[in-house]
Amino acid sequence: MKTVVLQMTARGVGAIAVVLVAGAEASAVVGQLGGTAKVSALAVGGMKRMMLVSGGGGETLDEALVLRVAQDRFELHLHGGLAVMDAVLRALSEAGAMVIDAGRAAEMGVLGNVLEGEIAVAVPSAVTETGVRLLAEQGETGLRGWAREWIEWLEGEGNGERMWQFHSAVQWLLTRSAALDRLLAPVRVAIIGAPNVGKSTLANALLGRPVSITSSIAGTTRDWVDAQAVFAARGAEAVTVPVVLVDTAGVREAPEEIEAESILRTHEQARAADVVVVLLDGTRAPTSEEGALLTGQVGRPVVVAVNKADRPAGWDYRELLPMGVAVSALEHRGLEVLMEAVLGQLDLAGVREGEPWAFSARQRGLLGQAAMVDSPARAMALLHSLTGDVTAS
Repeated sequence: MKTVVLQMTARGVGAIAVVLVAGAEASAVVGQLGGTAKVSALAVGGMKRMMLVSGGGGETLDEALVLRVAQDRFELHLHGGLAVMDAVLRALSEAGAMVIDAGRAAEMGVLGNVLEGEIAVAVPSAVTETGVRLLAEQGETGLRGWAREWIEWLEGEGNGERMWQFHSAVQWLLTRSAALDRLLAPVRVAIIGAPNVGKSTLANALLGRPVSITSSIAGTTRDWVDAQAVFAARGAEAVTVPVVLVDTAGVREAPEEIEAESILRTHEQARAADVVVVLLDGTRAPTSEEGALLTGQVGRPVVVAVNKADRPAGWDYRELLPMGVAVSALEHRGLEVLMEAVLGQLDLAGVREGEPWAFSARQRGLLGQAAMVDSPARAMALLHSLTGDVTAS
């Protein structure tokens, strides 16, 4: 196999980037950047800090940690900047290696067993610790462990007459996997409410940085603003989920054409969201327009948040609790409870260690077949194919 180079981490996301160099000439290729003698001296499992230098002009590329994971495989742990990554990939290519993507690597068998290959392909899309950890667990205790348990069950005497139990477990896994897929595709959360209830202030507080323009003047946000964030739930295990947070224009009666268009777009953003946060003002009673939002006219899962909890209440909003969450966007109070409520609407407030997750189209296709077969032998063959341990007949 020609020596190949594969970026193992998401591009431009983390502070550290990992590059795999694999193939018969891997030692020679990495040696051109880090020093042939130093690289050749590394034992399998050994690591060394090295200054990487381009082979041509002698330009310093990065100070990296080089790990020899096998006789013909090296991992380069680099600083995660785009310029550093591009320069190192270019230098490795000039040294004779072929730069490939994860899909091509899986086809070539560079990433090992089919399940391990799919894990490696999916990891760059997981931008939170929860997503990366759960993907890594699928190779043993997660999906593979689940399949092994059901293979053992299917081998049991008389279980062919109780296939409904297996079918039920498969349907549960497919449903649960649809929720867990949000760890790879960011959840879209829209904040809607009347003008000046604090939508932009809340968005900035949840983001941890100023993105929306905030002002005491009603109607400051004329259109939606979105930005990426991470929502966390603190249960038995901390759960972190990628989110696209959408701050929208205020919902109100709008005689002006421009205002009407902004509000129309707000409703469109709400319908496109996975969860809608309806933000109310704790210092005054809800308007009729706000009341309509609370009666389910949004058409999406809703979390009600009552803002300005740092000021005297103007109405008994406690009647909304526990369906509502009291927050102070200005003082960053109640944000953790709000994030947990949003994740709860998506069945992501808790993620068990090692729980199974069918995270690829191939896996879900095999499980869809397994949910309909009546033969234990055929079900076992599909489960073996699911993990790649045995090719289904």
